[in-house]
Amino acid sequence: MSAPPLERVTPALTTLGWRASAPAAEATRASHRSFRPLLGVLTAFWIYVALSNLMYANSMQASLTVQNIHHVFAPWDARIIQHLLLYPLFIVSMRGALRTGWQPLWRALPLQLLCALGFAVLASPALVLGEYLTGTRGADLAGEHHQLPRDLRLRPGARHGLRLLSAAA
Repeated sequence: MSAPPLERVTPALTTLGWRASAPAAEATRASHRSFRPLLGVLTAFWIYVALSNLMYANSMQASLTVQNIHHVFAPWDARIIQHLLLYPLFIVSMRGALRTGWQPLWRALPLQLLCALGFAVLASPALVLGEYLTGTRGADLAGEHHQLPRDLRLRPGARHGLRLLSAAA
């Protein structure tokens, strides 16, 4: 055989490249179809997030109640409604993030950050809606300044900045 080694390998690489693109397209379609197992993991994670949020708020409120500081955290039923409202948005955000992927990074990174920020900003309005639906929203706001110690009170204009920071956290 008088063919150089590169000519013997080139047809195999060309065929491999053609066949590799077809499975890549099938793998992309299969990843969209295989969201169901990931849905189970995401659901278990969201239940964990909801329960840990409830337990944290309950234990922190109990610690503050001992110091005679009441109604800092939203009640448990409003928090459950918050997590129930956010669950479908969480799933949509995760599907959007998976569909976006990470390639190329210059295009994917702003989309991923936009998806994450969009979901994070909705946490505070969902809690407000949960408080409204449970009827605890207006009851605690009337006496809020009187229940906090003087060093913990906020100026009226500072509440908006605090809400903005809590929405971003």
